[in-house]
Amino acid sequence: QGKIVFGGRTDEKRGFEPTIVKDVSEGDSLLEEEIFGPILPLVPVDSVEDAIEFISSRDNPLVLYAFTEDEKTKDALIERTTSGNLVFNDVFQQLSVNELPFGGVGESGYGRQVLKYSFDNFVYDRACLDIPRSAESDLAVRYPPYTDDKLSFFTSPPLNTKVSESVNSTSH
Repeated sequence: QGKIVFGGRTDEKRGFEPTIVKDVSEGDSLLEEEIFGPILPLVPVDSVEDAIEFISSRDNPLVLYAFTEDEKTKDALIERTTSGNLVFNDVFQQLSVNELPFGGVGESGYGRQVLKYSFDNFVYDRACLDIPRSAESDLAVRYPPYTDDKLSFFTSPPLNTKVSESVNSTSH
């Protein structure tokens, strides 16, 4: 239903060339399933809120591409959408950065690929802790009777250290 504004030609040897389709709207076949080809549908929206609502109303995309220089818009997309990857102002560079994982979430796929991330999909890091019996006397604080001294062990630093707000706000 949208309009091809770039590409769209086919070739028997190579298939079809990279294609950009604008004015793609709800109900368009380009939005029914993931596109595994060089087609980029452009969906017009009136606001960032409308864009986030549109994205959130369907299955998580493999990659979310957003073209903006506005930091508030970028932050809103990072914080309020879910996708396998999120790329600003490009549609291809994420594949050239081997240090970044590439993969989906939810219906767009599970797991990550590219070098170490491909390996990590097939291994499980199991934590193992071996406390020697000789350390038991140092751990007596965790057993009754619970005195004020024992309680203060758990309620004073370093066990009761407040995590700074800046650390909390950087995890997405």
